[in-house]
Amino acid sequence: MARTRILVVDDETLLRGLLVQRLSLEADLEVVGEAVNGRAAVELAARLRPDVVLMDLSMPVLDGAQATERIVARYPHIQVIILTAFRELAHVGKPWGASDSLNKGCSFAELVQAIRRARTSQQAAGASDADEGYGATVQRLALRMGLTERESRAVQRAMNPDLTVSQIAASLSTEDGGQTSVSGVKHALERAMIKLRVEPRTRAALVKYILEAHQSA
Repeated sequence: MARTRILVVDDETLLRGLLVQRLSLEADLEVVGEAVNGRAAVELAARLRPDVVLMDLSMPVLDGAQATERIVARYPHIQVIILTAFRELAHVGKPWGASDSLNKGCSFAELVQAIRRARTSQQAAGASDADEGYGATVQRLALRMGLTERESRAVQRAMNPDLTVSQIAASLSTEDGGQTSVSGVKHALERAMIKLRVEPRTRAALVKYILEAHQSA
């Protein structure tokens, strides 16, 4: 599974260094850059295109609120988590486009959970983008070839090359508010390929089949 790429933004050298050190120990996380103020954060976000930005709220040159607005406006897929030392401001990040806001007094486990939630949200948004592009084609084939709703939704998610099978399962679970297993996704894709008569029964062959159907529509 691809690791979540993180940009850490904080003007306090010690805190920034501790965050980088601790986050780097998580197997599914990767710190790709550090910034000491909002302006540097905007520049690095443009160059590095991280998945998640941990953004300090109070910084010189350009504060976290302004930096968040600029990053999200230019790169909507980037998830920004606001970090602040002021408890009364710990939940005000959404008006600026942040996906979450945390008080700096939170535990490291809470921070990691917020990062993983942001990544799941990002992947679900990516899946929705893929649905918009090929959804009509998949639904047309589903009606003609008798795919169930579960099978057609799994096929739509499979069209997004950035999603692994486990990420597809997580995306569907988030959408349904339930629990979709990896084996459940694999079974749905297998049944869909049988009905669509896709050979060999691989994801690459399935994607090729849908692309060809989409282009000929």
